[in-house]
Amino acid sequence: MVPNSSTRLCCLLGDPTRQSISPYIHNKSFQALNLNYVYLAFRVGKEGLGDSLRSLRNLNFVGGNITMPLKEEILSLIDELDATAAKVGACNTILNSKGKLFGFNTDVEGFARPLRRRIGSFRSIRSVLIGAGGAARAATIALAEGGCREVVILNRTVEKGRKLAEMLEGKYSINARASHLSQEELDRIVDPNLIINASPLDFRDAKIRFNRLGLNDGVVAYDMVYSHAERSFFLGELEKGGATAIPGNEMLIEQAAISFEIWTGIKPDLSQMSIDALSALEEMRRP
Repeated sequence: MVPNSSTRLCCLLGDPTRQSISPYIHNKSFQALNLNYVYLAFRVGKEGLGDSLRSLRNLNFVGGNITMPLKEEILSLIDELDATAAKVGACNTILNSKGKLFGFNTDVEGFARPLRRRIGSFRSIRSVLIGAGGAARAATIALAEGGCREVVILNRTVEKGRKLAEMLEGKYSINARASHLSQEELDRIVDPNLIINASPLDFRDAKIRFNRLGLNDGVVAYDMVYSHAERSFFLGELEKGGATAIPGNEMLIEQAAISFEIWTGIKPDLSQMSIDALSALEEMRRP
């Protein structure tokens, strides 16, 4: 459908946005469902967020996605947050309804769905989480609310990890602790069921290796950072040790599908959305 005067606008706000595949997958889904919508990416920093939202309201935009570094910054500009966004303390999806902005966090459910397909219940699992930022917080809330019994948080800034662990133990029945991310601390981990990467850290440069972990049958390695490579270094090493891999693009698709339904009231074709995402990633790999 060619955009016209009735075309409705959805968008991505953040910095950087140049490498995002969200415009590609959402526009493909709009076209497939013959919806007169368009999805555009705008590079917006913290200092320009307020003005950008005011302009978008004036244009009667439908809604959009919020990415780094704005997921927390936008909270004070939202009229009403849903319960999940309030728990996480971050908003990654907004809906404009008659000039009122509603904020959502689709990362929690977006994280949980691919994991449920692999392991079913989260009850009694022992997890290791690398990172303590917004993505890590969404993952731990999904795990805690699903009944996970233990999480070890490894982060370069230990204090940030400790604050996340304290929040979890204060609100949920979960044993949470934090340590500094190092090879020595990683090597102390015993029999994890789930290993999650929620950090953009280049593990090769940081000299962090995962091939020394003793893995039991059924362990899952989950990379929340979607990669333009076929397999990230993190997943590659753990797969060699026998782990089942969940690449980050699966979470990306799940949270995108939830956002799409919030804006349109229609569930997209998840299989086709996945195909479109892989096609976009393949295009980015080309020189």
